[in-house]
Amino acid sequence: MHINKATNYAMRIVIYLMSKNEPVSSRVIGEETGISAPFTQNIMRKLKKNNLVSVKCGFDGGYSIAKSVDTITVKDILDAMDDKVYVNKELKEAGVKSEGTVSKGAGNLMRYYEFVQNSMKNMLSISLKELGEGNFFLGKVVNA
Repeated sequence: MHINKATNYAMRIVIYLMSKNEPVSSRVIGEETGISAPFTQNIMRKLKKNNLVSVKCGFDGGYSIAKSVDTITVKDILDAMDDKVYVNKELKEAGVKSEGTVSKGAGNLMRYYEFVQNSMKNMLSISLKELGEGNFFLGKVVNA
């Protein structure tokens, strides 16, 4: 499993914006998160295109979270950044049908990879609110 650099930065940006009660400029976002200005602007365009952030123009403008953090998931950010996470290259190439079965490639190993892939999808469905709370296990928040 590998999450690319841009997706990691997008996660950091969205988590940063969760803590803000007013719009934040891309310049400030970049400075506060340690991400270069061009990279920040590219990420913000993708997040805006996918309705994860909104933009307010003008003197006091900037970016803010567009939806409730209860509804934004880690998978939403992966999708916005066009980052696909797969357990195994063969599973990625084989594809997973909507009913959860591998379309080609047989055997227990491929079924195991499929099981792990589906488990990862479940874990990536955690909301940003749940992620921010920090008490999670297998994609579900656990009360400590």
